Amino acid sequence: MFKLNAAALSLMLCVAAALNIHSGAQAPVVTPSAKAHAGEETFNRKCLQCHAVHQGQYSFGPNLEAEMKKPHHKSAAEIGTIIKEGKGKMPGFADKLAPPEIDDLLAYIRTL
Repeated sequence: MFKLNAAALSLMLCVAAALNIHSGAQAPVVTPSAKAHAGEETFNRKCLQCHAVHQGQYSFGPNLEAEMKKPHHKSAAEIGTIIKEGKGKMPGFADKLAPPEIDDLLAYIRTL
């Protein structure tokens, strides 16, 4: 009888996912870069008016690239809470962005 170890099984699952081989209804494969790209679009629509993202640019809110380069920057959960609930002069966006948009926005911010 053929025995699969965990590494071989993991490899087979990864290959199947890469080839999009599965049973049932097809679900779209969303890569991290696709989420970050979608998040960048959301950022440009909702956040760019207050937050700069490149070094040397200044805006009303913190420069997010500078914030993410700090040695002890906020975790994804902390950033998500700030996006949803707001902080200081920043309003909350829980009623303006759907949860997948917030996830995409987090993916983009983490690339900065």
